[in-house]
Amino acid sequence: MFKHRFLKYRTEIIVVNGHTDEKLDSEEIMNEIITLIHCLEMLHYYKRRVKHAIEVLNASVEDKD
Repeated sequence: MFKHRFLKYRTEIIVVNGHTDEKLDSEEIMNEIITLIHCLEMLHYYKRRVKHAIEVLNASVEDKD
């Protein structure tokens, strides 16, 4: 997939740090996955907080009416 994109736009990637240790590659991938999961969890948490805040505001407005 990436190769096709780079060929399409006539770009080239040059790897500067050419470590070939598979353990480092798998650790890097795992760290990326953990970071992605953390970001998604924070987004979900934020949406819950916003939803709860809206519910509280709506309830307080209804109580005043």
